[in-house]
Amino acid sequence: MRLCCVDHYRCDEVSAHTYVWCEQDWSEEQFQEAVDKAEKAYNLSLKEYSDVMEKDPFPEAAYRPKFEDYPDMLVADIIANHEEKIVTRNKWKALKTNAQRPFSRFLLDEGLVDFYDVEAEYETTIWWGHRHSERLDYEDNSPWTKDLKEQAKPKTRRRVVKPLDFL
Repeated sequence: MRLCCVDHYRCDEVSAHTYVWCEQDWSEEQFQEAVDKAEKAYNLSLKEYSDVMEKDPFPEAAYRPKFEDYPDMLVADIIANHEEKIVTRNKWKALKTNAQRPFSRFLLDEGLVDFYDVEAEYETTIWWGHRHSERLDYEDNSPWTKDLKEQAKPKTRRRVVKPLDFL
């Protein structure tokens, strides 16, 4: 597997990094294509959700039909009306759930692998004991603990891809 990084720029500054793995035989173009597809899918899900109501259209559809609100209707009609509301609400919930997924999940949909889903080939443990008064600098080099401004320093062979005006 190859370690890959997606730099997220907002207002011409790095605001985040997403680390993923891709297959060893993937080219940089294949990686870029997967990222582009994920970006389009993410933007589309946000647009689809923003095009529908922002609030739950039928919060009461999660509960029983309210027969008392319709004294002149048949029970079967009230139940049918309630089931239509449940279908509408479930479609809305699916759009909302998809729009609230993090971008990294869209990358996974394109065949990339989450950073922490790959097992290390070698792993060992060091027990440092209870040395509370000593300063131990063993450097936790997780990509999530680094300062973004420090990581934003220019790197070789990296190019900034400006986002498409999708919306």
